[in-house]
Amino acid sequence: METNLSLQDPEGQSHPITVPDTDSLWAPKPSRREGSPVPSRRSWRAIADYLWIAILVVLALLVFVLVTPWSPYRLYAVRSGSMSPAIKVGDVILVGPPPATLQEGMIVSFQSGENELTTHRIVAIIDGNYLQTKGDANEEPDGNPVPLDKVKKAFIFRIPYLGYLGHFIRTPLGWLLLVITPASLIVFGEIKNIIAALRSPAQRKPG
Repeated sequence: METNLSLQDPEGQSHPITVPDTDSLWAPKPSRREGSPVPSRRSWRAIADYLWIAILVVLALLVFVLVTPWSPYRLYAVRSGSMSPAIKVGDVILVGPPPATLQEGMIVSFQSGENELTTHRIVAIIDGNYLQTKGDANEEPDGNPVPLDKVKKAFIFRIPYLGYLGHFIRTPLGWLLLVITPASLIVFGEIKNIIAALRSPAQRKPG
């Protein structure tokens, strides 16, 4: 609201002036986002629950695909530093079926014992039937050439430090913190949501 005033000069003549309303100058300006919907705490909780469920489902599918006997892919935790720095202790590597043609420089997993696999790099191919392998961190190549039929898997990629997490999750404390607790929180949250929905007046039928 504006206020009209008059001001007299030394000669006695009046000059009208208009004074703006000062309250409008200090009034808070509306935010640009005012009126936009703000997610409620229940919405964020539901989003978190769905994310946990999605993570657990993905992990379950991953374990099912990689651990089942008929799957050609495997995850192995690295326990030796012989392939450092390409593959380090604590990494998890994904291996799969070897290609039809093996070449120098490839990293393969071959049977080195009755129930043991070794993952090293091919440094030479001998007579087309044997492989000379070597760990990147080793000064000398492996002592015995590897027959082609002993090559079981080929390296695909590595996941750094996941082996430490895998070892921890197999302990009672790790199983409790990383599996039991999140699953319990999800179930508890869903039960609370169901109870709240049943008690909501909007869900009650008029009598």
